[in-house]
Amino acid sequence: MNAVAPGAAIVALLFSLGFGTAAQAVGPGTVEPPKRPRIGLVLGGGGAMGAAHIGVIKVLEELQVPIDCVAGTSMGALIGGAYASGMHAAELEQFVTSIDWQGVFSLEQVRRYQPMNVKRDNETISNKLEFGLGNEGLIAPRALVETQQVESLIRNMVAAHSEVDDFDQLPIPFRAVATDLKSGQMVVFGSGELPVALRASMSVPGAFAPVELGDWLLVDGGITRNLPVDVARETCADVVIAIAVDAPDPPVQSMRSAAGSVGRMLDILIESNEQASLDSLTADDVSVTIVLEDVGSTDFQLSKSAISQGERAARAAATSLAALAVSPEDYAAWRAAIDGDVSMKARVIAGIHFEGVDQDTATYLHSLIRSGAGKPLDEIRIADDALRIYATGAYESVAHRVEGPREAATVVFTPVPKSWGPTFVAFDFGIESGLSGEPEILASALLRRTWPDAGGKEWRLAAQLGGQSFLETDLRLPLGSARRVFILPRLGWYESDEDLYLGDERVATYAFSSSRAQLRAGVEMGTWGELQAGIYWRNDDNVKLLGDLRLPDERNYQDAGYLFEFERDTRDSDLWSTQGSRQRLEVAFSEPGLGATDSYQTALLEWNQSAVFRTNALVFYDLAGGTAFGSLPAVQQTFRLGGPGAMTSLERGELRGNDFLYSRLGLGWRITDVRTLLNMDLFAGAAIEGARVWNLLDGRADTDILLGAQLFVGGNTPFGPVQLTAGYGEGGDFGFYLGLGRPVRERWR
Repeated sequence: MNAVAPGAAIVALLFSLGFGTAAQAVGPGTVEPPKRPRIGLVLGGGGAMGAAHIGVIKVLEELQVPIDCVAGTSMGALIGGAYASGMHAAELEQFVTSIDWQGVFSLEQVRRYQPMNVKRDNETISNKLEFGLGNEGLIAPRALVETQQVESLIRNMVAAHSEVDDFDQLPIPFRAVATDLKSGQMVVFGSGELPVALRASMSVPGAFAPVELGDWLLVDGGITRNLPVDVARETCADVVIAIAVDAPDPPVQSMRSAAGSVGRMLDILIESNEQASLDSLTADDVSVTIVLEDVGSTDFQLSKSAISQGERAARAAATSLAALAVSPEDYAAWRAAIDGDVSMKARVIAGIHFEGVDQDTATYLHSLIRSGAGKPLDEIRIADDALRIYATGAYESVAHRVEGPREAATVVFTPVPKSWGPTFVAFDFGIESGLSGEPEILASALLRRTWPDAGGKEWRLAAQLGGQSFLETDLRLPLGSARRVFILPRLGWYESDEDLYLGDERVATYAFSSSRAQLRAGVEMGTWGELQAGIYWRNDDNVKLLGDLRLPDERNYQDAGYLFEFERDTRDSDLWSTQGSRQRLEVAFSEPGLGATDSYQTALLEWNQSAVFRTNALVFYDLAGGTAFGSLPAVQQTFRLGGPGAMTSLERGELRGNDFLYSRLGLGWRITDVRTLLNMDLFAGAAIEGARVWNLLDGRADTDILLGAQLFVGGNTPFGPVQLTAGYGEGGDFGFYLGLGRPVRERWR
């Protein structure tokens, strides 16, 4: 049997859970030493399979088996630490099964606290993979998985006893196990910050960043002691109840690949030390091995099934477990002693301190959080405040601790700058293929230089090659201590190949190119919106690549004027969001007094709304409209319709005019058979589309109301967004598009 789920062992290890400090000599526990033999509960690692431990604890409570100390590794440390902090089995089950595990291991929960400029960058680079850029080239991030939300989750689970620094003073004495990468030795945590101990125990190498603590570089405890029976004996245990979670042996075929063979090697490593622990058990001890069916190490969304299977395994061993039960009176006295420690006097915050940052940055970070002097000390709120600081994108992690006396506590936040910064580079791609024409491919890169401790300045250089190409640079200069107001100068060169149609017939292909300069000023409206206004100048060339020789070229078209933009975004994801909405308004006034060839005005409004009902039903609505207010903008400033999400039954850009209106209403159903944890969230469904265009470029005054139907399969994957779309129009038009990665074209213009 395997200690970790078969096949995907690297990914499987990736989600084992815990963190640490040094072991200390065992002192007296919270409960008076019993006259009976002391019972130690040992909970092994195994990622999501470790939720089965909760089922065992449920049976132990029913049988009235008291526990005198707990030792755990990885997920076993997380469950064991929460149980040792006083949580009942029912509370553990409710907490674990109510967690949005996909959100914990993705950036979707973080996104709600991100400033608008960070949200916009994440739209530019859809895969969210960011590297550092140093003198020696690219620098990889320290981990594949963001851990800030995991740390917040841990702190919320053990919030009632987060101030305890001696684990013998918890309601039930507790030990967590981690591994020191430097020495290769086991590290046992019996003191320090409990959330830190749990976080260290779950730091899978290569997936989560190691925890640096003193001379230690700490990673997952399963590498050295997946089932810490000896630790429980050293802590208190005369008798041990050892719970190991397991999975069926993997098929031989899965071991033939490189990933499969490496995964199996890790399985064997963990299995060997776990078996040694099981071999150390005596006739007085009880072991329960839970072989989970259809639940792997990364299947956190299946925690209910894991708990049920753990409960069944414990009931099968009920005779052995019942031998350790005590009388109802003795169990009630033990439980009362445990529960009595949970009620603790409320603490009050005397002050907030930010460690390792300058005063200007501290003032800015303080403006982001909800905790403050004079307010009750709420561990859940403090963890949420750390997430708000982390969401700025400037920090690798944000640790926090509480210092001082109960009546005047100081909350200390320690933002850790990204070790692979302060210069960052990210890459993205997009591929889209339709029924006609060649597939379109784009490649893009974003280079950023940040100065988080120098007023939050940031310089960007974005480049893209494809059907729409550009090179753009800007410098964001925040003003004031809160950094809400900013100046944004921008320079750029842009080019796109555009097909022009006469009716439904393509008559030409033009290259639209433009050199632009802008000077913007803006203000952030919390984390949900942003307002920008400014002046722009541009020089445009429209050069015919294919088409009738009588069609004209246009060079050195001068445009200048005023711009206004407002954006509000509360979505959980920039692509395929499942909740929240986005509103965007762009207004431009071309002004001959500033050098423009013509005077015209345009406005574009977008509204996107989505929500999930009954867990898996996705409902979304898109509305977009644009107008030139009766003026005559240049061809490159007109609006276009056609293509995926913009009348799918039409060719991309088949309709182009001065005014348009578009709406789409869709219903999708989440495909639950795919693994959703690694940002794999796919939907299948249908939508209806409607549009109308006025003052068309081909000379028509307007179109009739256009109606269409759309079928789609798509969503977010580890490789970026994916979409397969088929559209049918009432006139018999049919469109089919397959896209992977970023959309290759902007909608509307």
